[in-house]
Amino acid sequence: MLLVLALLAVVPSRALAVAVPDAQALMDWAEKAYPAYFPGHPATQTAAPYTYRFYAGSGNYIGVAGSGVWLLGPVIGSSSTPRYMGELADFSCQVDAAACGDKRLLQAAVGGLTRDFIVYLPYKVSGQTNVPVVFALHGTGGDGEHFFGASGWREKADEAGFIVVFPSALTHCFYEDSNEDGQFQPDERQVTSKWAGGRLGQPTLRPLCTADELAALPAAQRAAADHPLADDMAFFRAMAAQLVQGFGADPRRLYVAGFSNGGEMTGRLATEASTTFAAFAVAAAPAPLGGVVAARPPSLVYTVGQFDSEIAPKLGYPAGLPMNGTLVASSVVQASLVQPFLAALQLGIGTSHSQPTVNGVATSQFLYRNALGRAGNAFGLVVIGDLDHAYPNGSNHPLRLADPLWDFFQGQQLPADSLAASRRPADRR
Repeated sequence: MLLVLALLAVVPSRALAVAVPDAQALMDWAEKAYPAYFPGHPATQTAAPYTYRFYAGSGNYIGVAGSGVWLLGPVIGSSSTPRYMGELADFSCQVDAAACGDKRLLQAAVGGLTRDFIVYLPYKVSGQTNVPVVFALHGTGGDGEHFFGASGWREKADEAGFIVVFPSALTHCFYEDSNEDGQFQPDERQVTSKWAGGRLGQPTLRPLCTADELAALPAAQRAAADHPLADDMAFFRAMAAQLVQGFGADPRRLYVAGFSNGGEMTGRLATEASTTFAAFAVAAAPAPLGGVVAARPPSLVYTVGQFDSEIAPKLGYPAGLPMNGTLVASSVVQASLVQPFLAALQLGIGTSHSQPTVNGVATSQFLYRNALGRAGNAFGLVVIGDLDHAYPNGSNHPLRLADPLWDFFQGQQLPADSLAASRRPADRR
């Protein structure tokens, strides 16, 4: 009980101009943060000088008198004498964590180009060292600012206490065979942000525009896209080094989660930077290109929506992916999705299937564990029910994907020998 009291009474680590919660907001927060001590949502009552709530399930009271917060009951070991816990202002950051977060807009010079990224430091990590970090990657056409607001990772960081990085891809001029007829037509040219996840710049997959084509673009597009193919691998290694050296990040607990083209980049990082990052989560993206095997086979979770309009038809399921465990029996799914990941992660073909409900959402999950010559890593393929091509954040879909992914990441860390390997010059190319 005393530990809970200590947690309840934590004050902000620095003075911030944030709104002071009122009694109702304070009690609502306490119910969510400590449901065992403040169960349910009883009616608010008054008995001068207190505005309070009584929790019959635990016998505890929480009340506010003036600007002071008081507790009574088993939570403090007394049912007769209330205990003063601090001022309402002392709980500002607990009640509204986002208002106390430290959002920093940073840049890194990589390959002669200036790269932008956001580092979000929840108030809970202020002054701490060896803090885990999640790199959250947006999809085509997005940027770090958009994913900061739409991914759900910032909110999860406020709750759990870890750093989140939201980097931005560079704008490129390139072609993509949208109609899959084997040719690149003028109307298939794109000028937008795109991660160099392996396919970008490949002549047969996503060729870059020629110098003449760049010169013919409108001035704003030309200025944004007139540069060589981005060295995104160097960009991620530079960000990782900066987080460790400048923000107290734990070098053994750096994770990457990406959506769509950001998921494609995540897959490339899993194969080419597995001694820098500990674990990976790919959402709604193509599998890594064949032939590249991770130096350290990491664990990776792949998620896709049941009705993903960009993935399901390519896997042979235009009406939606099956949720009954038959998905991996498809030769198309095996060849285009499962086998590339298994080969890159050095895993065998044995699998188990389950259909758990996650935060009220039906899922179909396949788990591959039997490593070939290695031990400990796994590949999870998860179909999320009733989801299209989107990153579920709790508002656009009942599931906030950051919740189960953070649970997965917490069980992973980089082995000490892999960390040493990541610091050798040969691995920093």
